[in-house]
Amino acid sequence: MNRRVLIVDEDARVLDVIRKLIYSTCYIATAKSGEEALDRLANDTDMAVVVSNYRLSGMDGVTLLKQISELYPHTIRVLLLSIKDKDIAVSAVNESRIYKFIAKPMKRDDIIKTITDSVEQYNVSLAERSILDETFHASMKIILEIFGVSDPVSYSRSNRMYRFVRGISKDMDLHNQWDYNTSALLSQIGCVSLPDTLVQKSIYGFKRLNDEEIKQYKSHAEYAANLLKNVPKLESISEIIRCQFDAPYIDENDFVDDQSSIKKIGTHLLHLSYYYDVERLNNENHKSIIDAMLNDPLQFYTPFVKSLDTTFVGQIGGKRQRVNLEDLVPGMTLAENVRTEKGVLVVAQGLEITQNMIKRIIAFHSSQGIRMPLIVYVAT
Repeated sequence: MNRRVLIVDEDARVLDVIRKLIYSTCYIATAKSGEEALDRLANDTDMAVVVSNYRLSGMDGVTLLKQISELYPHTIRVLLLSIKDKDIAVSAVNESRIYKFIAKPMKRDDIIKTITDSVEQYNVSLAERSILDETFHASMKIILEIFGVSDPVSYSRSNRMYRFVRGISKDMDLHNQWDYNTSALLSQIGCVSLPDTLVQKSIYGFKRLNDEEIKQYKSHAEYAANLLKNVPKLESISEIIRCQFDAPYIDENDFVDDQSSIKKIGTHLLHLSYYYDVERLNNENHKSIIDAMLNDPLQFYTPFVKSLDTTFVGQIGGKRQRVNLEDLVPGMTLAENVRTEKGVLVVAQGLEITQNMIKRIIAFHSSQGIRMPLIVYVAT
């Protein structure tokens, strides 16, 4: 249980009183100004509760707690204020989302109960968030498993795009990596709304599609965005996916932490990874693709391209081998599609083999037969 409490007051006597009352049940940290409190939190983000006096020199308590609500939204915020400042209470609730107030002159029982309740509220919320996170990730896993079964071609592309985006994000130490990586992983999920013939035809990009087919194919982005926009934690991701065919120009000024920039960078990453994947499937070699992208900086952000070059040179590669079903092991990458004897696609090329995938191939082999041998890449 997290019992870390930060008390902010420039009056040393107040700090001392509160510390003595709750030191036996809480870990106490102190600060004498709003600026000092923010510095303390920047180095120690694991704080359950912040209790701040309203009257501070410089930054007042409401302003401080408002900033904390934006930077550390899960931290519980408590405001100390005198009776003559009671009109502040209403605006403080609205602006800073204050959980509780402690009135001055302070009463011993009020201090103990308010801070104890606040610590308890933090830990209840923490447990609830943990359960929600577990439920969310389990649901995502199920959705992706169903996606892989219903449309293995698009699922395979989304996994390759995910590896490209994840590699660039990690290599460049981008902020908001979870948003970018998840956007790539879910970028093709709207393809389940398209006819199988169109999905198969679109594997190699737009070169083999007419104008009407291109329009229909691009509609999968809108379909996916509408599907995901009401899912908690996926609101910004749905907008990135919606705009994945926009190819926005970006430069170093776009790397700020606001929703507009996150959307712009995420959209650019999807555009870049989709282009690279299509060109590889059209049998273009890695160097020629990278060179073409570097020669078009308005469409492809040069540092991203260089990162892709460094991180993924030969990524869809390794030693090409023919293997039987019993030789499959996690970590191999499929060099060719896995199909049943009747030609039904079971798993698409380009996917890294997992234990669940092996079980799926074995199940199909038992019921329908799998064309052998399987062609895989083995890392060297």
